[in-house]
Amino acid sequence: NTAAWAGDMVYAKSLAGWWQAMTVGHPQFPPTLLFFRNSLVSDLLFTGLFAVGMEYAALKHAQPSLLKTGAAA
Repeated sequence: NTAAWAGDMVYAKSLAGWWQAMTVGHPQFPPTLLFFRNSLVSDLLFTGLFAVGMEYAALKHAQPSLLKTGAAA
């Protein structure tokens, strides 16, 4: 976003213009914070589904749970 601020004439070449590039972006596009929120939600959803899938595979093959915590003996 800093490169966009430096090269794009839409942004004011000031601290306020840089802050706009970092947080809001161009007025015709959704805010960058919205993109961050959606990325975070999708990462958490993928991680949860992956953990559930691995646990299902372990149970299907009569293996110990992969989600148990504790030191290995």
